[in-house]
Amino acid sequence: MAITPLPTPPSRSTPSTFSALADAFLGAFPTLVSEINAVVLAMNLNSLTSTSSTEVAIGTGSKTLTVEASKSYVVGMGVKIASTADGTKWMYGDVTAYNSGTGELTVTVTQTQGTGTIDAWTVTFAMVNGSLLTQSPQAIGFKLSGGTTSKELTVSADMALTGYASAAEINAGTETDKAIAPDQLKASAPTVAGLTDSSLTAHLPVFADPNKKIVSRDIAAVVNLKPVVNAAANKLDIFTKSGGADPDASNAIVVAIPDGNGVTMRSRAAAYLSGTSQIIMADATDYWGRASVARERRKAHLYAIWDGTGIVWALGGYSGFLKVPETTTATDDDYFLLEDGSTYTRSAAHDCVAVADILYTYNTAVAPDNTILAGNYAGSLVTNWNPKSDYGKLLTLATTNTSADDIALYSAVSAVVKQTGYYYINVTGYGRCAGAGAAQTAIYIYTGNAAIGSADLLALNLAQNQGGDEGIGISAQAIGYLAAGETIHLGAAVSGASGNRLLRGDDVSTGITSLRFQIL
Repeated sequence: MAITPLPTPPSRSTPSTFSALADAFLGAFPTLVSEINAVVLAMNLNSLTSTSSTEVAIGTGSKTLTVEASKSYVVGMGVKIASTADGTKWMYGDVTAYNSGTGELTVTVTQTQGTGTIDAWTVTFAMVNGSLLTQSPQAIGFKLSGGTTSKELTVSADMALTGYASAAEINAGTETDKAIAPDQLKASAPTVAGLTDSSLTAHLPVFADPNKKIVSRDIAAVVNLKPVVNAAANKLDIFTKSGGADPDASNAIVVAIPDGNGVTMRSRAAAYLSGTSQIIMADATDYWGRASVARERRKAHLYAIWDGTGIVWALGGYSGFLKVPETTTATDDDYFLLEDGSTYTRSAAHDCVAVADILYTYNTAVAPDNTILAGNYAGSLVTNWNPKSDYGKLLTLATTNTSADDIALYSAVSAVVKQTGYYYINVTGYGRCAGAGAAQTAIYIYTGNAAIGSADLLALNLAQNQGGDEGIGISAQAIGYLAAGETIHLGAAVSGASGNRLLRGDDVSTGITSLRFQIL
């Protein structure tokens, strides 16, 4: 209501009107006091609290109730309309109209709690977000502290705290409007059994280069994996850390698998394609063609393969593969030894990633020939997600090449690489001419085509002696980029004036003519 303005006050400069103006001015004070009291009453919270017996169903939209007249509701004010009998049932909204003479109050309801049609209401002034009035202070997820200056927090009008998220909503990772109660942070945290592909993917950092490690406080790239050496030492059991056995519905293994667009979380919670979650290394099988000193420790890598439906386990000789090799020849560099019993068909279209390292020895003089070393050996049975490629190999000329004529350039030792990248290449050779006169030995590094005559020359080295059955040992090195499937050649040529020309092999001295390559 408006306060009536006071009349013109008297002035001593106009004595003729002073008395009349003074009487009128002082006479207006009783009215002024009454009007000020009315305003004070209107400003009192009681003028913003009322009751109504209008029967209304709880719901959103426009609601009209009759409350007491002469209240101080104004358009835009937030009010809460709660059941007088049960305060947990309420509606909240903004006043759109109020007739102070009749008490008719119209509110556009935007939030509700509870259901039912009620005819006894208590209407009160509410904050902009009515639901905040129903929550304990601990439910608000912020705290202002520190310093000596005042701090201001701005909350938008559409911000609503609509209760705590359930454990299922936390695991799903899709709830964006609800808070997590302090006592739920541990009790409702996702367990391994509750981890799903979608919930993990939502929180996983994605790298354009899948060779980069994932570094995150929120999630690991390999969850709940525990490789264990079986009592039969040529067998590797792929167990869960939580269950100490094969993965099941309550104990899943989860792996981040690169898919060409970053990584996607995949899980295994049961046997898949008849696989037994066990790798068995057969006797009399020199996996990956690593003929070397007996009992030498060798590294292999446990791989997780995603075929579009489930995870298949496999053992590979080298890290760095992100697509499944299709070879079924155990001595090939890129051979994958599948888990026992698996009916999986290898496909180069399927994604894979190394997830753990093992050490093993190969010795046909003992049983089993292939022995997986237990975890007390450093570097064995270690979870290691997508380590840098360790692909590389040493190949040698097995048998000396002997010729009565000059040995023209030929591919003495060659290898087809199985991974794409930059390679360090080192070749050595030992040539000899048995007759008198000068002799010359040359070695070359060619890459690319399977035929040395069509391959690209990267490096060469040559040396000459004066003959007389004198040999020459030389070497060459180079760095070059090769695509998977391309060939590295150790090219060699030996010439002389007379006598047999020889390029010596392992039958004379092991490794005397060799090709070594290593991906960088």
